[in-house]
Parts: sequence; C-alpha cells; structure tokens
Amino acid sequence: MSPSSAVLEPAESRSGWDEDAIGDVLRRVLGAIYDFDQVRTESLLDEVSAGVDLETFIGEVAMPLLAELGARWERGEFTVAHEHFASHLVRNRLAALAVASSHPSGPSAVLACPPNERHDIPLLCLAVLLGEHGWQVRFLGGETPLPALAKACRFLEPTLVVLSATRVTAFESIATPLRHLARQWRVALGGPGATEALALDVQAQLLPADVVAAVRLLDEQAPATR
Repeated sequence: MSPSSAVLEPAESRSGWDEDAIGDVLRRVLGAIYDFDQVRTESLLDEVSAGVDLETFIGEVAMPLLAELGARWERGEFTVAHEHFASHLVRNRLAALAVASSHPSGPSAVLACPPNERHDIPLLCLAVLLGEHGWQVRFLGGETPLPALAKACRFLEPTLVVLSATRVTAFESIATPLRHLARQWRVALGGPGATEALALDVQAQLLPADVVAAVRLLDEQAPATR
C-alpha cells in the first residue's frame, strides 16, 4: 500500500476527469500547500472529490499527492511543516470518509500500524475503500501495541486484520507476536515494509502495493470468509 498511482480504467469514462485534468488539479493543490493556503487546498480537493468516484480520488489523487509530498520533501522543496500541514488536511478528510463508508454488516476488518510506525494515511485510504466495498472497518491507526491489537481482535472476532508499515524493521521487531496473531486470525501485511519473505515467515498475506488493487483482492476473497 505504498503511495503509488492506482491501476484503474480511465477516469474520463466515469467522471469526465481525464489524466490531464487530475494532473492539473494536483499541481494546483501542491501550489496551495506550498503557500500554506488551507482554504484553497480544501477547495481544490472538494472540487476533484465531487467530480470523481472514491476509487479514483484515493488512487489517482490522494495517494499520488502523498507520494509527491514525500518526493518534494526529500528534494528539499518542501519542509517538514509543509508535509505536516498537508498530511493533517488529507488525514481529516479521509477519516471523515472512513466513518461515513464503514458498514454495520458484512466482513469485518481491523486495521493498524505496528509500534514505531506513525505513517497511517495509506492504511486510512484502505479503510475508506474497504468501507465503500461493504466492510465493517475498525481503524486503530499508528503505533498500535500488539497486545492491544490482539485484545481488540478477541473482542471483535474480525474477518481480517491488516497491518501496514513503511519499514521492514517495524514488522521484524514484532515477528513473534505477529506469528501468534496470524495463527488466530487472517492477517494481511501492506506498505513498503511488507515483503514476501516476511509474510511467508509469519504466515500472513502480502497485499499488493497499490491500495485500490489491494482492496479489490480482499473483496474478491471476502465471500469465503463471511
């Protein structure tokens, strides 16, 4: 679930927003973020979110925006303050969507980041899309202790548990409790920190890097676990 552009059918066929239009609004959003202009940033995000479906907004707007923010920070074009400013706005928007989209019935998922992992926005994107696909979603967010996650799972008895991390060390440091968790519930790992070798070692499912593809895969597998 890394911040990459989703593989989707052309947006123009569904919404009238083609690649050029989305690219243009992303450039304007980045300009507004550079100016710390909250009103303009929110207005531009409102404009594009009203014109495209949720998968397109997540896969072609939110995730590429996060990736570009990171790239510009690494190049020294944006400061940490810019990154925090933009992340706060995006997280608030996604959190509201996650609450609105979560269903009271259907397969259930508990989503969390392991200890020492604060980057939870890609996981929040997954939560929004799972809710849109009819899942009950419980989002625990960043830096969730494994004992607390296990306790929540015993209470909720979820269909699926998803953990996401940007660094493989975040998973390696909890490999033993992760194996115990995977013996009791179906566990899936995502983010740049999730590798095939790690998933095999702890007996968890490795999710595609693309968050939209990950949701579609999980949704395809859900009927067998309902």
